[in-house]
Amino acid sequence: FGLWPPRLAAVVPPAHLAPGVRAAVCQGPHRAVAMLDQTVPVGTSLLKRNREIAEVREQLMKADEELDAVQAKNKILLEETSELDTEVGRHCARSAVSEQRLAELFYLARTIDSELAQQQAANATTIAGVQQEVSLKSQTLNESEAEAEAERRRAGGLEG
Repeated sequence: FGLWPPRLAAVVPPAHLAPGVRAAVCQGPHRAVAMLDQTVPVGTSLLKRNREIAEVREQLMKADEELDAVQAKNKILLEETSELDTEVGRHCARSAVSEQRLAELFYLARTIDSELAQQQAANATTIAGVQQEVSLKSQTLNESEAEAEAERRRAGGLEG
């Protein structure tokens, strides 16, 4: 048996009591009195509820600890990610500068190759002209040597 505070008697009708609990509400001049006929002792029920509350609190504390640990790990990971993003940004900037320099060098090499090809063509033309001139002079020289030899023979035949 036990007393049921009047404020609860108005809020919780006997039909909504825990299983195995029956109540009889008695009205007095100043308060409502509940007489409980229970199949399960109140102390056992209270202990059970207190254990459940303690388990829930323990689970809540564990969840808070896990949350704190995960948030700390997340903070570290965010810092590492930020540092890596900064490093990636620097590498991208260096890569862009290198690509620009490579493009400039490629254009310069193409220009030099073009100028070299033009110079080689001019040299080939000059060489062909010089070879033709050498050939003509060689032919003229051979003719002159042949004439000189003929002149020497004539001069040798006249003297002798």
